[in-house]
Amino acid sequence: MNETKSILENTLPFDQYSRQRIVSSLIDKSLRPLSNKKMLNIIDLGGHKGKTTEFQPNDNVTILDVFDESYKNYIKGDATKTSFKDGVFDIACSFDVFEHIPRKKRQAFVNEALRISKYGVFLAMPVDVDNKVSSAEIMLNNFHKTLFSTDHRWLKEHIDYRIPNKEEVKRIALTSGADCVSISSNQIGDWQLLQMLIFSAANNPYITEDVNAINAWYNKNIDSLDSGVDVGYRQIFFISKHDDSIRSVKHEIDAIAKMETKDYVTVNRATFDEFSRTLARINKQYVNQLELFNKARQTKKQLLDEIKLLTENLANFKDHNVKLTADLSRIYSSPSWKLTKPLRLAARARRKLAGR
Repeated sequence: MNETKSILENTLPFDQYSRQRIVSSLIDKSLRPLSNKKMLNIIDLGGHKGKTTEFQPNDNVTILDVFDESYKNYIKGDATKTSFKDGVFDIACSFDVFEHIPRKKRQAFVNEALRISKYGVFLAMPVDVDNKVSSAEIMLNNFHKTLFSTDHRWLKEHIDYRIPNKEEVKRIALTSGADCVSISSNQIGDWQLLQMLIFSAANNPYITEDVNAINAWYNKNIDSLDSGVDVGYRQIFFISKHDDSIRSVKHEIDAIAKMETKDYVTVNRATFDEFSRTLARINKQYVNQLELFNKARQTKKQLLDEIKLLTENLANFKDHNVKLTADLSRIYSSPSWKLTKPLRLAARARRKLAGR
């Protein structure tokens, strides 16, 4: 693994790393040999703030998105209708964008991706399986609302737009005159638990290091953790009009599917809901205690600052008092003070006589 990918492995959230890493692996093992090219021309649709450039350091990666940005190889545009020539890119890819596209525009999105790519398009997205994934998103959004008293922005959009199912994606591919193959990623239970930790870290920066560590652990063990997934949160589709491209990618997907299947446990829905509420309460209590501690620490600091100031003022007063005492001593011992003593005594006598 090169240095860049090692950094990504140790720094990216598990779900972002896994989807990018799987697509990168499929590109390098299937389509790169098929193309017989050392440098591929790739476009990432909706890829602003994505990591395709880092995962494909030896390729020419173009980013297309809707935001007003200005950096190398970034183009602002609508992925459902671009001005690119047919087949100008070797590969198109898109990560967790498809589910945010209104349903009536999803066909146009795939049509355009196929038109501008020579070999096909990779689409990574959450895909519903017997309502299990959509239910998991609702449960996680409820956890977010318990923590922050508001919906999670992207989960709420998933719920409103409805995430696609596998049949819908296959139907869109067929309508485009293409075929598709897919692989699952992020076992649904793994995804829920790790996302809950990520949400908790957003509310509690003191556990960020621990959450980063478990993300890195998952990324380092992705080959075993993502093998034999029965119900994954996310599926990665490869859609193409070319049989040789489909066969090549399917061959690599089948190789991954043959890896040893890990054991997965099933949690009762009611138990998971209660666990979520309990974890949210613990997190809130910890954050509340942390806020009280920080306030107490701030109050202590203010008191210590005041004590320091008073101590400095007292020291200055003592120094001033010592100076005044020394000045008086010098005055009392001076010749002029002694010479004027008769005058002071006379003045005191006159005051006494005047007071009678």
